[in-house]
Amino acid sequence: PLGIDISIDADSKTITFQDTGIGMNAEELKENLGTIARSGSKAYIEKMQSSDETKDAANTIVGQFGVGFYSAFMVGDKITVYTRSAKPDSEGYCWDSDGLGSYTLSKADNVPVGTKITISVKDDAKEFLDKDKLSEIIKKYSNFVGFPISVNGEKVNTVEALWTKSKNSITEEEHKNFYRFISHSWDDPMYNLVYQADGPLSIRSILYAPSKNPEEMGFERTKPGVNLYSRKVLIMPNAEKLLPEWLRFIKGVVDSEDLPLNLSRELLQNGPIIMRLKSIMASRIIKWLQDEANKDPVKYGKFFKEFGVYVKEGVCQDTDNQKSIAKLLRFEVSNKESKELVSLDEYVEAMPEKQEHIYFFCTPNRKVGIDSPYYEPFKKHNINVMFLHHPLDEFVMGRLSEFNGKRLIS
Repeated sequence: PLGIDISIDADSKTITFQDTGIGMNAEELKENLGTIARSGSKAYIEKMQSSDETKDAANTIVGQFGVGFYSAFMVGDKITVYTRSAKPDSEGYCWDSDGLGSYTLSKADNVPVGTKITISVKDDAKEFLDKDKLSEIIKKYSNFVGFPISVNGEKVNTVEALWTKSKNSITEEEHKNFYRFISHSWDDPMYNLVYQADGPLSIRSILYAPSKNPEEMGFERTKPGVNLYSRKVLIMPNAEKLLPEWLRFIKGVVDSEDLPLNLSRELLQNGPIIMRLKSIMASRIIKWLQDEANKDPVKYGKFFKEFGVYVKEGVCQDTDNQKSIAKLLRFEVSNKESKELVSLDEYVEAMPEKQEHIYFFCTPNRKVGIDSPYYEPFKKHNINVMFLHHPLDEFVMGRLSEFNGKRLIS
């Protein structure tokens, strides 16, 4: 079975990576590891510069052995590679280099199919000889790789990549455990979404709405809660540009095979693929929350009590999605019981035919609004009025200005 075994020998100051993959023959060793100029990264750049099919060229970067290989010399002063190709009648080889421009290549006996890489660690990189440190790095960046990774015999990547499974095959217990793992919290998610698509981008995602708002509990401003992956490899934790700022409370994973692994952080944040992902995911999350609101208005009312301020922030900031975000707003109204919330859609549907505008009243609480002389004319003519209590509400109404062709009037 495929797998990677990593062994640390602190006494000899070595880290050894051994896999059970397809290995390499002599020509492939020369091609991939011969010199830094022939490393996968260099070849990729050259191919991108000379190829008209840049997207195809970008996709070929994943899986090339040389990509990132020479970065091992940042922590090691010598690298030894033992490998044997899975091709019939292949011989074993040993490749050895100190990274200063030359290498030796010789035949080797008793080499199993696959590849073994031993790094002799520099004195100033001894921190990587610590098992816990190395395991932490693997868990952060390669925890969901689809084959086992072990450090000194102990499997490290123990959490399943739920976003690759079908929606109906994931249990509530799996959702709960994965949410707690990915969000580093101990509450249960209020909502979950498994969203998968093959066009216009390949997307595999799993998202959660928490049950509590940490910003309301006195914590600092929440960092973006969605991690960006490509082929189950983490490429950007807490991806800042993946979702609009107002959706920072959402936790989870978005995985897209359309994202190459080697692009810079700047390109990942501002590149065209990220911009398309942002548009697709924002629209899908808004639809998801609207579906949850339609399915269970009472539960959504609890959600809005916790996270309504984010929705209002979205109305003010996310101009691309403002109209659809406005459908997620909820307010008290004069012709309903206290604490009973209605949407703008519900308000408009209940309007008398002759009523032309949506009326709202910014007031500290419902009682002040009801007792206000400004409310008397509306009460007399039985006109429904929205009572807005949050300090942000008046600004939200000003930014929105109208809804479904109806002006918002204070």
